[in-house]
Amino acid sequence: MVLRLGVQFRCRHRPARASDRCECDRNEARGRLQRNGPLMIFEHITTISAALLLGSLVKPGFKLLRPKFSKDRHHYEAHKTELSLVRELQRWGEALPLASFVLDANQNVLWSNSNSKKLFRWFSKRDIASLSSGIVPDWVHPHDAAIALDLFNGLREIRNLIFESRLRVRGENNDWIWLQIKLTPIKSPLEMKTGSVAKEHLVLATCEDVTLFQTAINALRDREQRAKRLLSGIRDAAVLILCEEGFIQFCNEAVEGVLEYTEDELRGKHISILSPKTELLSGKTLQALDLADEKAFHEETTRRIKKSGQGFWASVLLTSLPSESHWPKNYCVVIRNISDYKREEKELHEWKKRFEQLAENVKEAFWIYDVRAASLVYISPVFKPLLGIAPEIGDLFFSEVLRRVHPADITVARNFISDLTLGHDSIVEFRVFTTGGISIWLSFKSFAVRDSAGRAHRVVGVAEDVTENKNAQLALKEAKEAADAANKAKSEFLANMSHEIRTPLGAIMGFAELVGNFQNSDDERQAALQAIIRNGRQLSKIIDEILDLSKVEAGKLEIEEEEIELFPFISDVTTLLSLQAREKGIALKIERNGLVPKFIRTDGTKFRQILINIVGNAVKFTDRGSVLLNVSAELHETNSRLMVKVSDTGPGLIPEQQVRLFQPFVQADSSTRRRFGGTGLGLVLSRKLAHLLGGDLQLVWSQKGQGSCFEISIEIGPAQRLKLLSERDGNDAQQQNAVRHKLTPRLDGSHILVVDDAPDNRLIVQKFLSHAGAQVEHAEDGRTAAELALSKNFDLVVMDIQMPDFDGYETVSYLRRRGYSKPIIALSAHAMREDRERSLATGFNEHLTKPVDRKILLGRIESLLKTPGNSSNSSLDCEML
Repeated sequence: MVLRLGVQFRCRHRPARASDRCECDRNEARGRLQRNGPLMIFEHITTISAALLLGSLVKPGFKLLRPKFSKDRHHYEAHKTELSLVRELQRWGEALPLASFVLDANQNVLWSNSNSKKLFRWFSKRDIASLSSGIVPDWVHPHDAAIALDLFNGLREIRNLIFESRLRVRGENNDWIWLQIKLTPIKSPLEMKTGSVAKEHLVLATCEDVTLFQTAINALRDREQRAKRLLSGIRDAAVLILCEEGFIQFCNEAVEGVLEYTEDELRGKHISILSPKTELLSGKTLQALDLADEKAFHEETTRRIKKSGQGFWASVLLTSLPSESHWPKNYCVVIRNISDYKREEKELHEWKKRFEQLAENVKEAFWIYDVRAASLVYISPVFKPLLGIAPEIGDLFFSEVLRRVHPADITVARNFISDLTLGHDSIVEFRVFTTGGISIWLSFKSFAVRDSAGRAHRVVGVAEDVTENKNAQLALKEAKEAADAANKAKSEFLANMSHEIRTPLGAIMGFAELVGNFQNSDDERQAALQAIIRNGRQLSKIIDEILDLSKVEAGKLEIEEEEIELFPFISDVTTLLSLQAREKGIALKIERNGLVPKFIRTDGTKFRQILINIVGNAVKFTDRGSVLLNVSAELHETNSRLMVKVSDTGPGLIPEQQVRLFQPFVQADSSTRRRFGGTGLGLVLSRKLAHLLGGDLQLVWSQKGQGSCFEISIEIGPAQRLKLLSERDGNDAQQQNAVRHKLTPRLDGSHILVVDDAPDNRLIVQKFLSHAGAQVEHAEDGRTAAELALSKNFDLVVMDIQMPDFDGYETVSYLRRRGYSKPIIALSAHAMREDRERSLATGFNEHLTKPVDRKILLGRIESLLKTPGNSSNSSLDCEML
C-alpha cells in the first residue's frame, strides 16, 4: 500500500511562495522538538496535518516511496523529514508524564498514550455512550457527576476555548483520586489547510493526578476555617491577619467592639488607619512589622484610634506567621483595649507612692509577703539603716536576715521564716547583728491576710527593735537571780563566818584559860600564847576582809599612793609565804619578762594585800610543783601598767567552778572549805582592790589537774617618771635606744589585716596597731578575710581562732593552700601547749593568748616583719639602772 501525504510545514517566517524553501533549517526544528517537547512543536508549527499529529495513523511499517521524477525529489525530502518529526512527536507523546487523548467531535478516541491506559484501565466505549445519555459511570465520584457531564458536553461545544476542571475518579487501588482534566481544541486537516471552520473538530485531553495537591489544599482550607472559628471566638480582643504589605485580609467579630469598625470596613484597609498621626509620621507602624520579622513577635503598649477618632490605650501583639519560602508572608495582630488597666495602674501607682511615704515615716520596719507567688511584695526602707538590707534585694531578704542572726538564735529565726512562708501567724524574738556588728534584739510578728475561704494569700510582717526592753527584762532576771544567789550566799556566809569566827575565838579562849592555869609549865604557856596570837591574827584577817569589802562596796576606801621599790616589795611578800612553801616542798619563784620599772607609784598596802591573797592561794592549793610570779610592764607616755602573773601547778578548776570564782562568799566547792577553810572573799576583794588601783584581776587559764594562772594588773603612772630595770648593767646610749624601742615598738608603714568576729576584741587590736603606726583593715569572718588577704597586699594578718562558719584554722589552711606566704598570727583564749602546737602546725606563724598583751603583740609583729627601730620617735626619758 502506497500513501502519499500532502503535508505542508510552515514556520513563522512564512515564505512568499509555497514552492520556496523556508530559511529555517528543518534540523533546527527537530532540535527544538528534542529539547522542548511537543509543546514547543505546537508553539512554533503554525499548520500541520492532523494525520501527522496523530501518531497512531503512522504505522510502524509505513515507508515513503522514492520519487520517479526529479521534480518530486524536493517533496520527497520534505515528506521524509516531516515523517521523522511525526515519529519524534509520537515518542514525546509517550514520554509525557500525563495521560493524554485525542478525541473527535463524536467522542471517538483517535489516539492515547500508555499513561492513559494505566490511569484509565477501567475506561470503555460504553462509558462514553452512557455519558452521552446523561448517565455517569461508577468510576466517577457521585459528588462530581455534574462536573463529568459538563466535561463530556464540552467535547461537543469546545472550539477556540480551553476547558479545564477537577474531579474525583477511582484509581488503581480502587480508591478515589483527584484528576486535573484539561480539554484543548485542535484544528482538523481541512481547517488547517483552508483556514475555514469545519463542523468537526479534534480535542486534546490531558489528565494529571493531583490527589496530593488537592488533599493539601483541602487540609489548608479546613485549617483556615478552624482558625477563623477560633479567632471569631475571641471576644475581648480584635484579631487581624495582615499581608506582607500590612493590608488587612481577615478580622474577627470583636473588632466592632474594640475598634468600632465592621469586618467589611476593615478588610482590605491598611493597618495604619488604626495608628495615631504621630506614629504615621515616624513610620513606627512599619517598624513594628520589621521587629516582628526579626524576633518572630513584637509586643508593645501604645495608643490606638477607634473609628470615631477616639484614642485608647492598647496592648498590641504582632506576630510573624510562619510560611514556606514560595508563600507570601502574613502577620497576626492582636489588639486589646487596656484603658481600664492603665487607669487602675495609675491609681495603684499613686496609692503605692502614698504607702511608701507612710512606710518611710513609720518607726517599725515591715514587709509584705505573697504566699501564692512565694515572693516579697514590699520591703520597708527602715531595714537599710537597721540591718543594712536595701529594699531592692527582693526575695533574698530572708536569706540576708538569716545571715545576720546571732548563732544561738538561728533555729528560732528559721522556724519563724518557715511559718511565715506557709501563711501562719507568728511572734518571736531573736538577736541580729547590725551593720556596725552590734547585737540587738528584734521582735518579729507576722499576720496572715486570708481570703473568703480562709486561705492565707498574703502575710504582713513587722520587725521592732526591742533591745532596751529585752535588756531590761534580762537585767531584771539577772538581778533577781543575783539577789537569790546573794541571799543564798549570805546565808552560807553567815553560817561559814560563824564557824570561821568561832574557830579562832574558841582557840583564843581555850588557850587563854591554859595560860591562866599555873599548873602548866612555862613551855606550855608559851605555846598557848603563840596559839592565841596566831588565832588572833586569823580572826583579825577575817574581820579586816569583811570590813574592807564593805568599804569597797560603799566606795569609802581611799587610795594612798607612795613610791615603792618593786622587786624588794614583791620579795617581802614571797618571804612571808616562803616558809609555808618550803613546808609543802614547792618552789616559789619570781621572774621578770622584759623591761620593768625599778620604782612604781601605787597604794602599797592594797597592792600587798592583793599579792598576799593571790600568791597565798596559790601556795595554799598547790601540793607539789611550783608557784611562779612573772612580772612585766606596759610602758606608755601617758600611763603605764604593771602585770604580775601568778601561775601554780595546783588542782586547777573546771569551767563551772571558774564561772563562780569571783562571786562573793563562794568557794570552788564545799570540799575546798572543809579542807582549806577561808571565807571565799579573797578573790572578790582582790579584784575590787585591783580595780581601785586602776587595774584588774583575771583568771588567765585553769585546767583540772594542771593548775591555774591569775594576772594582777595595776596602773603605775607615766613612763617618763619611771626608772627601768635593764636586762644587764650599762648606761650607754645604744642600750637606752634599745630600751626606748622596746617600750614603744613602731609599725610605721606596715599594712595589717585584723580578723575577729567579736567587735570589741577586734577594736582593741586595731587600736593597738594603729597607735603603733600601722595601717589597719578588718574583717568579721574567715571567708571575708581570705578574700581580702588574697586581693590586697597586707604585710601581716592577725586572726582570731574561734569564729562561726569559717574558723581561723580553716581560713589559714585555705590561704596556705592558695600559696599565701605572709605572716599570720593566731589570737586565742586557749592557752594550753596543745593549742599552740595546733596553731603552728595548721600554718600560723605565732600563737598569742587572750587577753591581748599589747607589748607582746607588738613585739611579735615587729619580729615577724623585721622592721628596724627608730629611737628618735620615742619621747620617753628612762633611766637605766
